Amino acid sequence: MDKTEKLSGTVSDILYQNEENGYVVCEVALPDSDIVMVGTMPYLMVGEGITAEGVYVNHASYGKQFRVISCERTLPSTEKAMRSFLASGAIKGIGEVLAGRIVDEFGEATFDIIADSPVLLASIQGITKKKAEEIGKIFNYRMGIKRVIEEFTKLGLTPEQAVAAYSVYGNDAPMLLKQNPYIVCRTGIDVSFETADRIAKELGFDLGDTRRVRAAILHILAHNLQNGHTYIPKLKLTAVAANLLEGFEEDEILEIIEDMFSDGEVVITESERHDCVFLPRLYEAESFVAARVAQMANDETDYGEDIDALIDETEAETGIEYAVMQREAVKHAAARRFMVLTGGPGTGKTTTVNAMIDMFEALGKKVALCAPTGRAAQRMTQLSGREAKTIHRLLEVKPMEGGLTPEFARNERRPLSADVVIADECSMIDILLMEALMRALKRGAHLILVGDYNQLPSVGAGNVLLDIIESECADVVELDEIFRQAAQSNIIVSSHGILNGEYPILDRREGDFFFLYVDDEELGAKKAADLIARRLPKAYGYDPFTDIQIITPTKLGALGTKELNARLQERLNPSFSMPHIKRRDVVLKLGDKVMQTKNNYDIEWIKKSDGISSTGVFNGDIGRVAQIDAAHEILVVDYEDKLATYPFSSIGELELAYAITVHKSQGSEFDAVILPLYHCPVRLRNREILYTAFTRAKELLVVVGDYETLTQMVDNLKHSKRYTLLREMIQTLVMESTDDDMTLF
Repeated sequence: MDKTEKLSGTVSDILYQNEENGYVVCEVALPDSDIVMVGTMPYLMVGEGITAEGVYVNHASYGKQFRVISCERTLPSTEKAMRSFLASGAIKGIGEVLAGRIVDEFGEATFDIIADSPVLLASIQGITKKKAEEIGKIFNYRMGIKRVIEEFTKLGLTPEQAVAAYSVYGNDAPMLLKQNPYIVCRTGIDVSFETADRIAKELGFDLGDTRRVRAAILHILAHNLQNGHTYIPKLKLTAVAANLLEGFEEDEILEIIEDMFSDGEVVITESERHDCVFLPRLYEAESFVAARVAQMANDETDYGEDIDALIDETEAETGIEYAVMQREAVKHAAARRFMVLTGGPGTGKTTTVNAMIDMFEALGKKVALCAPTGRAAQRMTQLSGREAKTIHRLLEVKPMEGGLTPEFARNERRPLSADVVIADECSMIDILLMEALMRALKRGAHLILVGDYNQLPSVGAGNVLLDIIESECADVVELDEIFRQAAQSNIIVSSHGILNGEYPILDRREGDFFFLYVDDEELGAKKAADLIARRLPKAYGYDPFTDIQIITPTKLGALGTKELNARLQERLNPSFSMPHIKRRDVVLKLGDKVMQTKNNYDIEWIKKSDGISSTGVFNGDIGRVAQIDAAHEILVVDYEDKLATYPFSSIGELELAYAITVHKSQGSEFDAVILPLYHCPVRLRNREILYTAFTRAKELLVVVGDYETLTQMVDNLKHSKRYTLLREMIQTLVMESTDDDMTLF
């Protein structure tokens, strides 16, 4: 590393400032010259004094700069500097004129007055009492958050974590952190237990303190949400905590868990098998969904109409003759407030849903269509001829401000206006999103869940669709007849065969499913790359960016997403003369195919068709890099129907998507799918993953791999094991309501 130097001066201009991560580009007036400084200097303001340690660098576009490694800052002390500081726009409502009046009135005591007695500002022309209070509030907020960030970054925490901690604890955050480092483990601040443990050791915190155990318990429960569990068995939780914590026996940990239950930090309840320990938020969600399912499943309707006659009319208008189970599904949808429609590919779920829509509209009902992802919603729109929205958009998601779940404008207080809500791809819906959807239903509304329970469960916690079906308490119609046109597809026939433990026929030379044998990972990677870049576009006219998707079970190895994406980027988007940005070991270039890897409720986007703007990009959304603006540090992604703008600080949420995992492909369909299968990790060789991958292909599926891996996946019926209590909760509530009815009569 270059030799570090120390420079001192006054901030004369802010060229760029990202308030999310504290990154700043600024001009600093030194005693004998000016210099551009870049680095993490959160909430820097014009007029501040700065002493920075760093190194000189030469930027390709902007020339010589001083990259700050660490710095100390002081508020302006002279009246001239105070005027510049206040006039810089740092405090909303103060411009050059007001800045001059304030400093003229209060001189060097200006900042003390603003911080401690802002009401005195009302004596100045142009400042009302209300405005004076607002100026004091903003000033103290910026000073407070600046101090919190400085204190937190000294301990190795990020500015984002510091801002999150400030929103929870305010100015007391640094003091509280030193008293108990584990306060930052809470959801919304998102500091790992291991990081908090490191800070605790650095601060000399007593590692035998029971608060450490409490933090570990909450950390384990929160971490396992990522594995799909809504709770952890108490004894298993205790054993995991004992391994994480030195110096605590399991008996001690069990006692602390009971104390946490008494204090409301966790919920403990019994199941058929064991005691379950929940985070309260997850227990609330499963309890609410169970109660609504139990209630709605028994809520019958009577429209006073001949539903069969309405179905006959729809058949006449559309020219479609519905199968027996399709007619039954439509009648069930009309008969009860809640039902599930399930079935594999080619069994007519889409035709049945369209018949339901026609029937409800004929009854004068307002129907809303939704799905958990943007791609699934777009597909639902195309197949139904009616607008479908993501569930987040339907519920009018608000920008995220910490916590497990976002806030939605639609809820019990302001329910949806729809009489009927039909949600597709429901195997992907986690318990928290299902709770939000059910809370937003108006009284008497219908909810119809559509999905394939044989696919992989949701990325988030819960196993909602399967739990509801297995409760055997809700109205479920399963379509299992493959229709004639679908039966001509080798993809669909093979998919159903996989569910029945049958091996796909691999020696076909025509149709929509092909198998290319390879006995080497590197050869498999080369074939996959050649298929997407040359062979399939040449043979079928497919666009390698929009029509073809490589789906693989694993992230690792030559046939994993990481190496395949690097190979495919070089093959499909090779030019380095175009704008690009490097983050860690990933380079994103103009035109790259990318995927959003987590829900971000704050990313702003504009709809391309009508210019409507909103916020929120979600896990699994796929698009292409449309713009990279280094000067303003933004990157724009084209998500087919919308343009989303990312600050550079959020680029870590994007990854290349020429190849994606099977888990990430849920809810999406692609014209052509290339599926590499060669010696993937044993835990990923199962029927569930193989079936999900096969059902992502609409027109063409090419498997590149070996027979052994494919047959092992068909033979392994192992399903994802998740700790959830929804099924039992629904059964208990339905049984209790039945007992109550019997008691009444």
